[in-house]
Amino acid sequence: PPQTLGGGFEEFVGGPSKTHLIFPTLLHFCSIDETTVRQQSVDSINQLCRLSSPDMVADHLAGRVLRLMETNDWFTPRVSGVGLAATTYSLCVKSSRDNINVTRGNGDPQTMTASELARELAEAFRKLCLDTSEPMVRRTAALRMRDAAAAFGPDRTRDDLGDAYIRLIGESEQESIRVNALKSSPAIFSVATLTDANGEAFLACHSDKSWRVRVAVAETLASVAKSIKGFVDKAAWAEQLEIAQRTFIQLMEDQEAEVRFATAAQSAAVASVLGADFAKAKIVPMLIQLVTDEGVTTRVDLAGTLLELADPMGAEYAKEVYLGTNGDAPLINILLGDANTNLRLAVITRLTGLIDVITIAQAPKIITQIHELCEDKNWRVRWAAMMLLTDLCQQMTPEEFVAEFIGGEKKAFANCSQDNCALIRTDWVQVCLNVAEVYGKGWLVEQIV
Repeated sequence: PPQTLGGGFEEFVGGPSKTHLIFPTLLHFCSIDETTVRQQSVDSINQLCRLSSPDMVADHLAGRVLRLMETNDWFTPRVSGVGLAATTYSLCVKSSRDNINVTRGNGDPQTMTASELARELAEAFRKLCLDTSEPMVRRTAALRMRDAAAAFGPDRTRDDLGDAYIRLIGESEQESIRVNALKSSPAIFSVATLTDANGEAFLACHSDKSWRVRVAVAETLASVAKSIKGFVDKAAWAEQLEIAQRTFIQLMEDQEAEVRFATAAQSAAVASVLGADFAKAKIVPMLIQLVTDEGVTTRVDLAGTLLELADPMGAEYAKEVYLGTNGDAPLINILLGDANTNLRLAVITRLTGLIDVITIAQAPKIITQIHELCEDKNWRVRWAAMMLLTDLCQQMTPEEFVAEFIGGEKKAFANCSQDNCALIRTDWVQVCLNVAEVYGKGWLVEQIV
């Protein structure tokens, strides 16, 4: 099968220097109607290209890929050619070969240099993004645009792919093409902004009639903003930041629950780009509302996302948000006391991340909570809390650890050795060994044995 030819088969034909001998067979499979066969062939060729020299690819593969992309008899060769364009181009531009014999899609022979062949590959890819005859080709081109942009570089991405991107995310026939193109947005916005033509087209999608398209915007917004931030200067970023923040809020207020949930799931990534002030003022209140609403089906996952916001917000804001009272119980207490066990577990598994942000010295309330969780009536909660101690011991001195979890009246960790759940007793031994790796064998003998 095709995947076998790409997975180590080069050793049977003489090693990496002979991989070009496998290309003809795989290129034949690239025109097969069966989707799985074609895709595995494309993946195998891309894999073999990593073992091949630029000159080998220029001599034995690039011309054949160009012919696939220019074939008009049937759409399957063009679909495969689109999947091979980025890898082939990236190697072809590194080759210094002259006089490469190429047969074009119409059957005409032609001689090119490697740089000319690379330019033709890029132009063929651009044309297939605009192919009006077959949506399957446009769908694959949209999905592969990210790889193409990475291979083409900033200048060619801006010149060749900008218009193609606008065409694909404005696709009127099939939403799947728009969704695929939106997934490539971060690569496009490494040379574009939200105020140019590409940005206007991207922003228009956040009000698209298809909720799947709006979800795609939500899932890429953080990456798009990060790309733009690295592209523009500080003065221009202020305007881009305001637009991105406004778009995020609009998506969080979308009429479709799927869009709101997908947007909320990106909160931590968005906060890392759009700023701690925006996270504290806008994202946190919206996310808390979703997490505490028992009618929200994804509240368990979103509870984990809420804890992940600690890192982009920083220690000061994190302490205020999670441990501050404002007349009510601290947010962390509310989450850990929720009636949904799965939600509590999602929060527990992220407590060490929160402590890393605010530091162990500022987390006595959390340490107290962990101590109480080790004695919770639910065995899954007790187990999850106990497993936190492997990470916590790295931030505490031996004396602090003993005082909080072993000595005096606080014997929650020691009591796990006699828990009525066999899994907890078994894993307690492993946790002891993990802690001993930090504190030393003497601590293990003195405190545990």
